[in-house]
Amino acid sequence: MNALADFHLLRPWWLLALAVLPLAAIIWQRRRAQAGNWRAMVDAHLLPHLVDTSIERSKSGAALLAGAVWILACLAMAGPAWEREPMPLYQNDAARVLAIELAPTMLAADIRPTRLERARYKLNDILEESRDMQTALIGYSGDAFVAAPLTDDVNTVRNLIDALDPGVMPVVGNATERAITRAQELVAQAGLDRGELILLADSVSDAAIAAARKARAAGLTISVLGVGSNSGAPVPLPQGGFLQDAEGNIVLPRLQESALRALASAGGGRYATLSSDRSDLQALLAGDSLQTQTTKQGESRGLSERFRDRGPWLVLLLLPLALLGFRRGWLMASALVLIMPSAPAQAFGFSDLWWRADQQAARALSAGDAKAAQALA
Repeated sequence: MNALADFHLLRPWWLLALAVLPLAAIIWQRRRAQAGNWRAMVDAHLLPHLVDTSIERSKSGAALLAGAVWILACLAMAGPAWEREPMPLYQNDAARVLAIELAPTMLAADIRPTRLERARYKLNDILEESRDMQTALIGYSGDAFVAAPLTDDVNTVRNLIDALDPGVMPVVGNATERAITRAQELVAQAGLDRGELILLADSVSDAAIAAARKARAAGLTISVLGVGSNSGAPVPLPQGGFLQDAEGNIVLPRLQESALRALASAGGGRYATLSSDRSDLQALLAGDSLQTQTTKQGESRGLSERFRDRGPWLVLLLLPLALLGFRRGWLMASALVLIMPSAPAQAFGFSDLWWRADQQAARALSAGDAKAAQALA
């Protein structure tokens, strides 16, 4: 009973198209009346030899089929609906900027397969937790570059993660302060008063602490996810060998955990070391200010109920009618109803599409079929 009471049409004006049917019926009757003139002029016993009634029956069936298709199409476009679906009225304006360090040290393999690969996996996990937020992506090394501005389309940001690689960075280094500044600019450009930056890095620059304090005063909270281990590992180079210092010694970059913790503290956020499970994300994201704000909004949000459009399902009913239209050429017959008058004397064949009757007679005579040529002539 509820479904029947809620039934209505989302686009009822499409029903006005049904007015075409009476007009089509009038045209159809007039065309049939032209064939009826033969009945007034020819004796009844001669009519079967002059008028092929099977054509009229075929055209009548085609007209009924066309009418049924038209009615279903109009109903589908009108959008019948009877089932409601919930729709949130609010949009979460919380901004979360993700920044990943792309220095060569991120290629170290002290955590398998490399620090960079593990950071990419963790970025996908963070995006899963940020689906209802405005999210942006920054890659930084000697400078910071915006890969994706703030957007509520998480999949757009996700598609750009694999393209982040130290090899695409034009400047080598670790300008953490530039990434913080870029994140602060993105939040300000979006017209938001506050936001969150999550850094995935193995080290920080000397100017990062000052930049974090400035960003915190402007409403940007900075949390850090440390990528790497305290033991470190050699950094392989694309041309072969390993990264070396000025004295020719192989560099073993270690995770600067104390510096990263200090950065998170200066930014008013949290610190966690990357782990193989989700414990790092639970420590990094649980209970932060943005999540708390989102929860409070969710408690007081309203729900707007909209109706689901069931019109596309009616389109499926047109498929068997379309298949039926191919039977005995009904689709062709329905086209002929609209563009040609009724043929009074003989059936319409495939050859009539390409040759006149005299041409068909000449072809039959050339083929030695004198009777067929005589009938056609």
